[in-house]
Amino acid sequence: MAKTVEPGLYEYFGADWQTELGGESLNKSYQDYMMYLQHRQVTEGGCRHYYYDISMCGRIAKDVVAGFGYLLPDGRIQASGMDATLRQWAMRANALMQEQGYYPAGISGHATQSIPLVALPFYDSIVDSEFPMVDPITAYPKDSMIGMSCPHNFGCSVSHLRYMNLHWAAMHDSHGGGGGYPFSLPEFRNWGIEREDIEFVPYWRNGHIVKRIGDGLICSIWKRPARPGQAGSAVLAIMNYGLDPEGLEKTRPCDVSLDLKALGVPGNAGPERARVKELLKERLLEERHLGHLKWYKDLEGKPTNWDPKRIQKFRPEIQPKFDVRSGTLTGFDIFYHDQYYVVITWDETPVNDAAWKDALAGDLRAPALDWGIQGAQPVESGLVAVAEGGPKVSAWKRPGSVLLLVGNPSDKPAVGQVKLDIDQLRLRIKPDELFRDYVQVFHLAGAGRAENKLLPDPAQDDFKRSVGSAAALFYDGTRGLLVGTLKPGERRLVCLDRY
Repeated sequence: MAKTVEPGLYEYFGADWQTELGGESLNKSYQDYMMYLQHRQVTEGGCRHYYYDISMCGRIAKDVVAGFGYLLPDGRIQASGMDATLRQWAMRANALMQEQGYYPAGISGHATQSIPLVALPFYDSIVDSEFPMVDPITAYPKDSMIGMSCPHNFGCSVSHLRYMNLHWAAMHDSHGGGGGYPFSLPEFRNWGIEREDIEFVPYWRNGHIVKRIGDGLICSIWKRPARPGQAGSAVLAIMNYGLDPEGLEKTRPCDVSLDLKALGVPGNAGPERARVKELLKERLLEERHLGHLKWYKDLEGKPTNWDPKRIQKFRPEIQPKFDVRSGTLTGFDIFYHDQYYVVITWDETPVNDAAWKDALAGDLRAPALDWGIQGAQPVESGLVAVAEGGPKVSAWKRPGSVLLLVGNPSDKPAVGQVKLDIDQLRLRIKPDELFRDYVQVFHLAGAGRAENKLLPDPAQDDFKRSVGSAAALFYDGTRGLLVGTLKPGERRLVCLDRY
C-alpha cells in the first residue's frame, strides 16, 4: 500500500520498499522518507501519537535489493528476518516524538502473540489478542501472560483487544487496548489507580502478603499507601482459576488469609478502621468469554430490553467479610474463570468524628471514611453556592478531591443547582491541560448515580429537560455546576476528583 501522495515514488523505489511477502521493508531509504513525512505531520499538522499496525517480530523477507536475504550457491534466496529494521524504525520514531516533547505516550503498535522484544524499549504501548478465542484463559495460559503481558517486565504497556477476557489481563496489571478497561472505570479511578505510588503485587509473587488461599484461587493486589488526607487501601482481584477438568468447573468460596502488617494495616486497627467492600459493581457476565462454560449455560438470565430473545446473565452482588484480627477474607463464592474485586481501606489513626459524625451518619459514614474525611477540611464559605430554595449542601476538601453532601430537606421534589468556585477549589481544567488532566464526579452513597455531562445554559428551556426527571446528579466541569433532581428528604454523597 503506497503511503504517499507523491506520484511515481513507489514505482521508483518499489524493489527497495516493497517486500516479496507483502508489506513495507522498513529499510533505510524507506525509513528516511517516512520519517520526513512524519516530522511534517508532527511539526506542521499537530500529530501527537503514532500507532503502527503489524509491529510484529518474526517477519521475514527474500528481497536482496532491499537488503534482506542472501543468494545461496544454487541461486535460491535465503530469507532473513526484519526485526532489526523494526527496532531501527522504532528508535527513530521515538526520537522524533521526544524531540517535540511528546514523550512518553508517543508510539504504540499491534503485535498479536509476536511481541518484538528488540524494539519494545522504544514503544510506549503494544496491543495483543487480535483473534477470536473460545476461552482466553486457556489460549493465554499463566506462563504466557506472566512472561509477555505484564508491563513491568519491559517498561512498556501491554494491552489486549476485546477478544481477551480483560479481567484475566488485569490479573497481570494489563488492560484493554484503547479504553484501558477495567482500570479506566470510575471505581478504579476514584480509588486512585493512577497515583504514582501504587504498588502492584502479582498473584505469582505475593507470598509475603497472602499467607493462605483456597485451592484453585489466585489473587493479585494493588496497594495504595496512606498519605495526608487519604487512607491506606488495597484492591484484591480474586479469580477462580482452577484448573478443572472440562465439565466440572467448580464454583469456589473465597478463602484468603492476609498478613496485615505486610499489607500496611496498623496492628491496632479495629473493624471500623479497617473496612472492606466490593469495588466494581459491574454485574454483566461476558458471554463471549464465558458462554462455553457449563455453569454459565445453567445460570438463569434475563432478556434484554432491546431484544427479548437475547439473554444476559449477571454475577451476584456480594457482601465480603473481613476479620481484621486474623486477616481472613471470606463471605462470597466465585464462578470458575470469573473474579471479584474487593477493596480493603484503613485509617492510620483512630477515628475522630467529632466534627462530622452528625452530618455523615448511617450509610454515609463508611463511604466518607473511605474518601478520607479523617484528613479533610470544611470548604470555606463562599466557594460553594446554592440558589435560594435549592438543596442543602455541606462540603469538605482534601488534596485532589472535594466531598459534597447534597440534600433536599423539603417535602417536594427539587431541581438542585450547586455552583462551585472551581478556581479556588483547583477543579478547573485549562485548555492546555485537556486530555491530560480531568475532573470526575463519583457517586459514593444515596440513591441514583452521578456522571459528567456538558449541560445547556441554566437559562435555556432545554436545561430542565436535561436534568428534570433524571436519577443522576450531573457535573458540568466547564461551569463548575452540579445539578440534579432530588426527592423529598433525599441525600446524596458525591465527590469531585481531579486526576
